[in-house]
Amino acid sequence: MKIFILLAIILLPYVLNADNIITLDGKTYEDIKILEVKFDKITFSHKKGITSLSSDKFSQEVKDKYGLSEKTSVQDAPNKKGDKIGDEEKINKEFEDSLNYAKTNSEKYKNKINYYIGPDRGTVLSIINFYEGYIKSYSTGIPDKDKAVNEYKRFLNELHSNKTVYGYQYNELLKTEIPVPITFDLYDNTDNFYIKIGDGTFSTIVPIELETLVKLNEQLKKIFEWNKQCIKEKLDVSKDAGQFNGLNFTFVSEGKGDNIYVWLKANGDVSEYSIFENQTVRLNMLNLRTLSFKISKAPEMFKERQRIRDNSKKLK
Repeated sequence: MKIFILLAIILLPYVLNADNIITLDGKTYEDIKILEVKFDKITFSHKKGITSLSSDKFSQEVKDKYGLSEKTSVQDAPNKKGDKIGDEEKINKEFEDSLNYAKTNSEKYKNKINYYIGPDRGTVLSIINFYEGYIKSYSTGIPDKDKAVNEYKRFLNELHSNKTVYGYQYNELLKTEIPVPITFDLYDNTDNFYIKIGDGTFSTIVPIELETLVKLNEQLKKIFEWNKQCIKEKLDVSKDAGQFNGLNFTFVSEGKGDNIYVWLKANGDVSEYSIFENQTVRLNMLNLRTLSFKISKAPEMFKERQRIRDNSKKLK
């Protein structure tokens, strides 16, 4: 009986409990929290950082638990001709989607240019110019679809990477809304992130850990779906969109989907770095998408912080 138990322990592919994972090669990850599951890969945080592992690192028990599949084997893989056809279909779809999106949003931004004030107006004008140029270049003749799709993706990536996120507050003195910068970043000396509403000490700072950011970004994706639904069905809505640490979101659609935005109320601690305990700002969809884009980079930022820290330890 003892021998049987010993063999069972030796042959066990890996051990999984609520906090730890031991992979097939015997590596242990402690205090894990699942961040993302794809069909053949799982990403999780643990004591020493963030790790992504493919399904072939796990036993069948774990694959079943998280809905993982085996990576496509050689015999199951399509042939080169099939790959080429599949790639062409993918590029064709991406191209058609990008062209339709450019046409739709070019008109939308032109019709709503007066909704945008301050620095956002300049951003919207640059978006309109890009969309119109994109449509002119690729809607006639035989376009290079692969080149077009890459150009489109590069523009959106640079737009959201470089754009400052702004919320808006009504100023009683000026009798108008004024832009308030929103900053998302890592603290200098910890592995936690923060979202800051306002400039300098005239701000509210809310600390937020990586796991909560992942959940927040999933909720933001849901808000973007609500946005589409309200426009399509011409809905007037005011809906609680969730609380994440000291951040409270409320989704609003007015004028039968003609004016859609999100109220963001931030509750932080007063300190020498931020003198306002709470602030509320209004975010339009453009700024909310930019905020979502920046938050989506959090795992990469976290890994880069780890890489620099690990490199520093190598110095004697």
